[in-house]
Amino acid sequence: MKENKIEKRHMIVAMAAACALMLPDLAFAGVGVTPLDTMWNTLVLWTQSSLGKIITILIIVAGVAAGIMRQSLWAFVIGIGGGLGLYNAPTIINSLFPAVL
Repeated sequence: MKENKIEKRHMIVAMAAACALMLPDLAFAGVGVTPLDTMWNTLVLWTQSSLGKIITILIIVAGVAAGIMRQSLWAFVIGIGGGLGLYNAPTIINSLFPAVL
């Protein structure tokens, strides 16, 4: 009885291995264009294009205005830091995570 259960387990493992070998996309997952690559390229284009520059300028202006209205240096710093961080986010992420994207 135990030998029959062991044989079934071996058969299941063999079938799983055969299925894995039939799926070459899983074996070469790091090769080619993935949906993450296209999403990353789209985000980089959005932040580095004129739309990203306009949003960056608006964030900086809003931070300066909030700093003046509240008479707080922190609102000023957060506004400028947020704008510059948005524009330079792809460079920062590529510096922190140097993997091929």
